[in-house]
Amino acid sequence: MGVTAPGIVTGRLLVAQFGNLKNVPWIVPAGIGLLSGLWMGLSLISCLGFYGISLVVYRLCFSPIAHFPGPKLAAATGWYQAYYTIIHYGQWCFKVKELHEKYGNKPPRVFDARLMC
Repeated sequence: MGVTAPGIVTGRLLVAQFGNLKNVPWIVPAGIGLLSGLWMGLSLISCLGFYGISLVVYRLCFSPIAHFPGPKLAAATGWYQAYYTIIHYGQWCFKVKELHEKYGNKPPRVFDARLMC
């Protein structure tokens, strides 16, 4: 045991120097910092992806207004309204009227947590 490479110290030498491993000033070798940053970034992206997927599943299946009719994309996100407002130059009001005609008496679900009455 002891010193295996420059800057990397192993167990027995640490215990001999510091007495307790809790008091060791941990220094990360040069190559590991980049790798841990990569893992942190990947874990952050995967957590955000899991959150997004679980939010969509909740809105489509378990939300209190999940049983109302309407486009599934509109029920899952707010991008449906943004698409008709921005890309189609303010045609959102006409799309809502079209959805009312399509779904009849029940108010259509046109946003993640809204009904259009």
